[in-house]
Amino acid sequence: MTARVLVAAAASGVALAGATMLGGSSASQEAVDCGWRIAYDDVTYRSHNELVDPPPAAEPVGTGDALDCEREPDHRVEVEAVEGVDPRVAVVVAINPGEPPSLYVREGVGPDEWPEVIRRSEEQ
Repeated sequence: MTARVLVAAAASGVALAGATMLGGSSASQEAVDCGWRIAYDDVTYRSHNELVDPPPAAEPVGTGDALDCEREPDHRVEVEAVEGVDPRVAVVVAINPGEPPSLYVREGVGPDEWPEVIRRSEEQ
């Protein structure tokens, strides 16, 4: 192969890789966003890296479902509410027995709408 052909082949590979990375496929985007979701009282919650960890103390309010990547119920979980936080905004759940609990926030509710008690501070 000549140098010109090698350069053209390399450039094509880089362009294809770049297009794939920029555009992405729906399958790869779903894999990136394949974290547990919680369904409780007709609301779906997700985790977020700007939520406090560990979560504040919480009290049991009911039972919900841990949703898998396809958003189908995987197993039942105990749902807890943080004092002073509407459980329709955020809940605390341990995905599996014996694991530490985490905060989950209602899908569609952005960080600017979260109560201060569940928002990660600059020091964390």
